[in-house]
Amino acid sequence: MNRIKGTILILVVTITTVFCGFILTTRTTSSISHQLALALEQAQQGDNNQTIVCTDAAFDDWTRYSAAMMVFISHDRIDRIDEAFNNARNYLHAGNMQQFHIECRRTRLLLDHLNKMEYPTIDNII
Repeated sequence: MNRIKGTILILVVTITTVFCGFILTTRTTSSISHQLALALEQAQQGDNNQTIVCTDAAFDDWTRYSAAMMVFISHDRIDRIDEAFNNARNYLHAGNMQQFHIECRRTRLLLDHLNKMEYPTIDNII
């Protein structure tokens, strides 16, 4: 009887952990991708100060949650997003807006891909 209770407890803990990781990843990546879209919009309007504010806010959110996501996701994926984010911020602060647009779009694509990989579809399982 104790083995059954232990097995059920482990199953509940595992399912809860996976569910929490799914929620954390999808909400965080969606929110940060939206913030980067706003930054790109501000950059296209020529408001560099607001672009810097939006990009820095998105980066702060990313650094706050990426450590928790490393529990559930491969470090390589997180590191690629970190690298793209840092490149985008460096280009923005240097005033190279063309490269900023490219790196910002790349970061959004990586975030969207990370988000889609979390959904339990048959393609993600196989």
